[in-house]
Amino acid sequence: MKIEVKAHTGSKVEKIEMKDGIWHIYTHKPPADNEANQQITKMLSDYFDKPITDIRIVRGISNSNKIIEIDD
Repeated sequence: MKIEVKAHTGSKVEKIEMKDGIWHIYTHKPPADNEANQQITKMLSDYFDKPITDIRIVRGISNSNKIIEIDD
């Protein structure tokens, strides 16, 4: 499955919310050095109870708007 994600980096609270068909992921990690992407992948792994290897960012590596693919 593919999901549309809006990343909110530098947040005080880490959480995942669905708003208007877009997953909003709030992480305290900064976007530098790919830290936020790694944390977003980990958070989605925990949320969907999937191994981290089943989750890939297919578009938006350096953007806050992302398309993420999660293997079924």
